[in-house]
Amino acid sequence: MDAETITLPIRPEWRAAVAYLGHPDLAEWLGEVIDDFLETGAGRFYPLLPLAWHEQSFEAMRSTDGHTYTPHPVRGLVAGPFGVFRGSYISPTDPKLDSSTFTLCHVPTGRNIATLSRLRDCKRLAEELAALPYVWHTTEAERVLNSHEEAGPYRDIVRRYRSRPCRPGSASIATFSRRTAGEDGELHRPRLPGAGDPLEQGR
Repeated sequence: MDAETITLPIRPEWRAAVAYLGHPDLAEWLGEVIDDFLETGAGRFYPLLPLAWHEQSFEAMRSTDGHTYTPHPVRGLVAGPFGVFRGSYISPTDPKLDSSTFTLCHVPTGRNIATLSRLRDCKRLAEELAALPYVWHTTEAERVLNSHEEAGPYRDIVRRYRSRPCRPGSASIATFSRRTAGEDGELHRPRLPGAGDPLEQGR
């Protein structure tokens, strides 16, 4: 995601803390403090709502053979840590198929969440997921859902959207998840129950 710059007054206590810790950069240290709060402190329970969608370029994990996944530049709608682009996990693919599906992905990691037949369903799925207390802003794939056990609410919501019928000629997430075998485009381990959920992973 594009970085946003803010300006704020620097308190002497901040500089003293940085000097005491021997940290080389005040701005970087402030970022680390906020990240720690969001990842391990009370901030990890904060929902991300509301989501404000805007058009933006980002990278999504896609595959040309259905087995090996690498970041591919895409353009679509972004809101918080979620992005939606037209098309599926497979790139390039049948243009007819690409025009009839939309993929919701986790922008910080580029990992796929679901491929659905309607843009509005991807948005609604993102809004439901944003309310769950996961570490959505992290760029470390294995930390998003933390554990297989804690991924239960995420898994239930994604499966509900996956079960909705697709338009003729479109493909559901299950079609592609059977072909991925848990390669680099996924955040889960392939032998776990519900392994078709790309952000799901276990330990």
